[in-house]
Amino acid sequence: MQQPQGSESRVGPLAQFVTRRDERGLDAYLFIHALASADPWTCTYPSQTWSRVLNLGSSCDEGSAKAAVSKVLKRLEDRKLISRRRTGRRTEVTLLLEDGSGATYTRPKAASDGLWLNLPYAYWEGGFYKNLSLPAKAMLLIGCSLAHDFVLPQERMPGWYGISPDTAARGLNELRAADLLNTRDEFVRDHKVPTGWRQVKHHQLRKPFDLGSRNAAKTVGRRRRGTAEPKEELTATETA
Repeated sequence: MQQPQGSESRVGPLAQFVTRRDERGLDAYLFIHALASADPWTCTYPSQTWSRVLNLGSSCDEGSAKAAVSKVLKRLEDRKLISRRRTGRRTEVTLLLEDGSGATYTRPKAASDGLWLNLPYAYWEGGFYKNLSLPAKAMLLIGCSLAHDFVLPQERMPGWYGISPDTAARGLNELRAADLLNTRDEFVRDHKVPTGWRQVKHHQLRKPFDLGSRNAAKTVGRRRRGTAEPKEELTATETA
């Protein structure tokens, strides 16, 4: 979502997906994270699997779908988010670090590893990857990277996330319409505004993406991967 504090720019790789309207690229990248869930952080699937995930099967023939999948993965490779190689008739994809540096991927295990988020399998199982628009997906990810009750000043979105205020507003409105987000207004004293009161919007994600559901999903994810319970409770929720 963001580069670490102190970086020359806080804008992370998510902005490229949004500003370039690369929804298929974002879907593919999140799908790779769901699949490459254990060391060595790789997944190997036929092009038909990628085609189904990216909703290409109904819009083009098999040859065109295969070419489209290759283009999507190449974009991720060019952004240094993955590496790939051919293994027979399949493509092996390996995760790289989420900051776009091209560094080797490592899974965060404690708060000291930096801020990160977890996205529940419900994102896929509930069909949200098909039903939400790109702005809504981006705002869902940003919401998952923040505290249970979060504030997102629209004027700070370009500097923080590289996303325009209008795009952020469309995404939040869609999440509310889908019953995935609650928003409440709070008025705080501010002598810099004419009325003396400033309106602040507080947001809370709803199930299955609220903080409680995401914490429960972490336990399910560890069981699926066959990994042990971490010794330190993970409270950081932002990824690069």
